[in-house]
Amino acid sequence: MSSEKYGVSIMKGTKVLLFVAAVMMTIGGIGCGGDEGEVVQIADTTAAVEEKPAASMVRTTEVPASAVDRAEDWAAIVAMVDEVITRLSYGDKAGLYENEFRYLREQETFDEYRKHGEVTWANADSLEYIEIVDIEFFGRDSAMVETIFHMTTTGEDKESPMPLMAYYHEGRWIKPYMSQSKRQHDYDELIRQADDSDDW
Repeated sequence: MSSEKYGVSIMKGTKVLLFVAAVMMTIGGIGCGGDEGEVVQIADTTAAVEEKPAASMVRTTEVPASAVDRAEDWAAIVAMVDEVITRLSYGDKAGLYENEFRYLREQETFDEYRKHGEVTWANADSLEYIEIVDIEFFGRDSAMVETIFHMTTTGEDKESPMPLMAYYHEGRWIKPYMSQSKRQHDYDELIRQADDSDDW
């Protein structure tokens, strides 16, 4: 290769390198400026989301006059149902587990619980909202929650009345999904008998 061709080749290589370097510096400058703006924007958006509460998935009438002395329990049940359904709508099934009776939670971990077919398939994909029509209390330990599930399936709105049993368990209202009150009663009885035998 002649020195003239060699010099032209070096010049072309240098020009290409300078062009690439200029492009990289330009992209780097735009990226840095853009990142700062984006970080502020993301931070602002996040703050706005945190300030705005999630929309309730439960609608209810006012507490009827006949249940005014149970207004706190009424509100607690509505809040519990709303939390479980809202979490389920985001794919969070821990809300179901947390509302099971203690005997089940002591027998199964959450990972084991999630393997049940009923839990695997549980979702709120087509649920628009739950309407709580009435709550009938049975003493202090349980209540029948009269609900209507408003669904949207295949483009059609559908209303499905569904009574839910809620229980006052360990200082709060729960709506068990898989566990049963009778089994919790039997479990409590076994613990009581074991405690009594320890007294000897």
